[in-house]
Order: sequence, then structure tokens, then C-alpha cells
Amino acid sequence: MNPIQPSYLRLHIEEEETEVADPVSTLPGLSALMDSFASSTGWKLSFQETSSSYDARRVDSQASHLPARGKLVIEDMCEQWPAGKATAHRQRCDSLVDSLNFMLEQLTVTREALWRREAELATSVPVITRGDDTQHVAKRLETSLQAACNGVGAQAAALYVLDDATSQLKMRACWGLPQHRLLEPARPLQGALADLEALLGHAIVLEDCSTTGHWESPEPAESAVCVPVSSATTPLGTLWVFGGEKRDYSSQETNLIEIVAGRIAAELEREAAVAVGRNASTHERELENAGQWQQSRLSHITPLVDDFDVAGFTKFADTVGGDFHWWSMQNDGRLAMMVGDVQAPMVEAGLGAATLGALAQTHSEYIAFPGQVLSRVGESLWTSSTGDLFASLAYATLDPESRQLSVAGAGNVGAFVVSQRRVEQLIEELPPLGADPDMFYHHRSRQLSPGEWFIMLTETVRARLAEQGVARDDHELARLIHNASPTAAQHLVDLLKEWLRIDRTPMARYDLSMLVLGTR
Repeated sequence: MNPIQPSYLRLHIEEEETEVADPVSTLPGLSALMDSFASSTGWKLSFQETSSSYDARRVDSQASHLPARGKLVIEDMCEQWPAGKATAHRQRCDSLVDSLNFMLEQLTVTREALWRREAELATSVPVITRGDDTQHVAKRLETSLQAACNGVGAQAAALYVLDDATSQLKMRACWGLPQHRLLEPARPLQGALADLEALLGHAIVLEDCSTTGHWESPEPAESAVCVPVSSATTPLGTLWVFGGEKRDYSSQETNLIEIVAGRIAAELEREAAVAVGRNASTHERELENAGQWQQSRLSHITPLVDDFDVAGFTKFADTVGGDFHWWSMQNDGRLAMMVGDVQAPMVEAGLGAATLGALAQTHSEYIAFPGQVLSRVGESLWTSSTGDLFASLAYATLDPESRQLSVAGAGNVGAFVVSQRRVEQLIEELPPLGADPDMFYHHRSRQLSPGEWFIMLTETVRARLAEQGVARDDHELARLIHNASPTAAQHLVDLLKEWLRIDRTPMARYDLSMLVLGTR
């Protein structure tokens, strides 16, 4: 039977480096230390490398330059020590060597950590493009192909890149070939034996293409070399170099072509990184604009209502959030207020919060009772979504003339009145909006007396207060408010922010929102 692999096909496979550097030479100053120890004590030191360290440096070429792991041991008396002169006490020298070994181990660990950290820092450098960099990537690829040909004396070269399905190879750049080759359809990977072998990590050398037809050189040539183009983890395609005469290619020439292939892979990854970075920057700017849009829609201007003042605060855990606070004077003279929370991923939460706020504001224009507003909002959420949007909302109205306060809540929100060391809960936990279209939410009414505080907040604010050890329960919060004696609604909001440690922990784990109504 004839051999499958012909004698005129050569696979260039890199052999692992087996030589390992002298461990003493890899540790600066170690040789001088050993000589000084011998001349001072009369005892000769040797460095014994552990077997695991030696095997790792022998097998892993990336770790071959790292300092060897081992220890110093007293081997024998120093040959240069004067005859008849007493050496240093052996037990004390052993103790000194133990201390040196401890320092040596710390030095080795530090150097390894530095080696890894510097590489990690290198990967964190953003890929940026210069404003005056006008050379297109096509020109840079063509220059690399030309360099490969000039380096090995070839006539042409071409870059073939895999498609997304890894089923075809399309020529993406060439040098020394007609430009219309770029218009030709992609080559199927199936049956392209040389490309398949190269993608496995081997360099294929065809010394005589006329006798290697089954290896399918993509271009007519007398000789050719095919090497892989790949990143550290992903094969990208193949690089072909075509010669005008039958010839062999030395290992140095093949290595040069592989270096060019690595440069091309780096160029392709750079362009991909630039594109990803550009898209990420655009995405971040859009998210920032969305977050600014949300913040601008929050209520900030205090309404002109005698004997009452309002203040609120909302902080997003990310650029866009699902919490909000809002107040507005209605056409009938009532003051409408609400605090909402949508529990969802960032973008979904922001869109859901905008929808929830718009629905509540719209229905509040023609419905007087807060419970009916919530019921209508819940019905709208149910009918206008796919059933995956659930929201919590506390909605209240105040008649400034009668000081009558009406409030209703859905989901995990809180609303209570704080007076002299007393807390009165005004809403109870009910199913969130959008969970049941037939859910009816009742409201509760009471008159506000001068000096009382009406507070609405999301469940996350109460949880955050508990985390900070500020409020074990609502009565504890009432005691703190009474002792602080706030003078205005904004003053109480600032106190709550201080208790939440907003300034000390700028990145919250979840959205926070609150609203305070003060009475005089």
C-alpha cells in the first residue's frame, strides 16, 4: 500500500524547548550571595530546585524565564577555605540559610505575581486609533503579505479568513496576485487538506505543487507554504505564500512566515477591538443620555402650597434605573405624589419606569381616588405587556385646604406618617402592578397635622437603612427623625441620605427612591 503522506510534503511542527536555564543565573544576586556566604562561613551553598519547578519550566515555554522554585542548602566545606581555620558554627549557619530561603521564596512569589500583573495591566490598555491614522487595514495587510514574500523570496501571498460557520475560506487580502481574485467566491473548507492541516497548528510546505494536487493549493504555483493565522484561542484562517519555482523552505523561512501570520492575526484582532470599543463607547453614551433623561424627568421644583413642602431623592444603581419619584399639582388643586420601583435588568427597568410613570400620571388626571388610579395602572400594564412587567407604586394625593391625605400602594413600597415618636403605616404589602388585571387597590385617608411628616419610599431604602444599622423598625426611624428635628422636607431627605451613607458608598447595589412631605 502506498503511504498516505507523500515524501515531498513537509509538515513544520515546532518542537518544545527542552533546555532549561541555570536556576542560579535566573535569580539576580544569588550567585554573589552564595560566594559571600562561603567566604564568610567556610560552608559552600548549592541551590536545589524542586522537581515540580524544573518540570514546569522545561515543559511550559511561557514559564521558562520565571525564577526557579527551590531552596539553598549547605553542601560541603568551601574548597577555598584556609586549611586549619575553623568554620562558622554549622547549626547557626543552618538557621541563617533558613532565613535566606524564606526571603528567596518571597522574592520568587513577588516576581511571579509581578509577571502576571504586568500582563494583566497590558490587556487593560484601551485600543485607540489616532485621528491622523489614514492607512486602511487593507493596506496594512497587504504590506505584511509583501514582507512575507520579500523575506523568503516568494512571488505572491494571500490571506484566507474563515466565515462565521467555519465552513468556507474567503480571500481577504493578497499581494502579487490580480485584484480580481478578491471577487471570487469563497473556497469550501471541506476537502482543503492543506488548510485543514494548517488550522490544526502545523505549517505545510509544498516543495513541488505539480505533484501535490490533492493538497489543493488555492493558486497555481511551483511551490507554496501554508501557515495558520490564529489568535491565542481562535483560528482565524490561513496564510499562503506562493513561489515561482520548485524549492524547499528552511525552518527559518517558515518561522518568518509564521511571524507574519501572527502580525496579521494581531492586526485583525486590533481592528475587531477598535470596532467593539467604538460600539461600546456609543452604547455607553446612549445609556448616559438615557440616565440623564430619566433624572431630568424626576420632580425637583417644590410646588407652591401653603403650609406644605415636598422633597425627593432617587439614586440609580447603574446608569439607568427603575426607581423614580414624582409630584405635581392637579387641575382640581390637589397635590399628587408617587414613588415607583420596577424590578428588572437595567435597560428593562428604565423603560418600565418610564411606562409606569406615564401611565400613573395619565390616569391621575381624571381619577380622584389613589386606589382606583393603581387599579387602572395595573390593568394597563397587564393589557399592554407580555405579562413580564411587574412594578411597585405608592400613590398619594393631598388636599391643601382640608389637609386630607389619601394614599394607596401596590407591591413592596412603604408609606407612613411620622409624628411625635409615633409611626402610622398607611399602606400594606399587596401584589405588584401588572400581576392581576382584576386586582383592586384600596386607599386610606387621614388628615395631616402640623409637625407631621409623610414619607413614601421603596423597599430598597428600608433594606439599606437596616443594613446600615439605622432603623431596626419604623419606630426606631421615627425616634431618629424626632431627635434630629428636621426643619424642612429637604432637610429630612438629606438626613435619610446621610443615614443611608450615600456619599460614602457612591455605587449602590440597587436603586433607591424616597419622597417626603412636610407640614407646618
